[in-house]
Amino acid sequence: MTLPDQTAVIAVGGNALIREGQQGTIAEQFENARSTAAHVGALVAEGWRVVLTHGNGPQVGFILRRSEMATEAEFTPRLTLDMCVADSEGGIGYIIANSLLGELGRRGMADRVACVLTQTVGDSKSDPGAGLRPGAKGDPRAVARGDRSAGSGGFSHRDDRSREGS
Repeated sequence: MTLPDQTAVIAVGGNALIREGQQGTIAEQFENARSTAAHVGALVAEGWRVVLTHGNGPQVGFILRRSEMATEAEFTPRLTLDMCVADSEGGIGYIIANSLLGELGRRGMADRVACVLTQTVGDSKSDPGAGLRPGAKGDPRAVARGDRSAGSGGFSHRDDRSREGS
């Protein structure tokens, strides 16, 4: 197999899967991912090798909130933030990979899509911005309601509207 000469690395923000005015349902995220996949499929058809990376801020917040709600009703172990991140990575990876497989299939192209979960370790001593990462975690509707607390987990919401379109 000969690999393409050109490689594109594309970052898809978590907010790109949940557009302004949407609730963030799985169906909406699939619809938005299919739209992105059409553009990526065009690059692949032109001979590009593509690596996609994605954000997950809103999705992590929804998973965290769901975990909090489940533990309020009955005993269900609460997920830690790192588990919420892993959950969102897998879910978003599935949504994007599924959408890409469909798009490439429509174009009659071989299916070569893989989803890889990663971990990144930050070093707050050598990276003064480590605690100031731009991605928000949480339900953006909570900020609009003035609810600054994400529950007993001690996380807080912040307004992330300055990053619209990411």
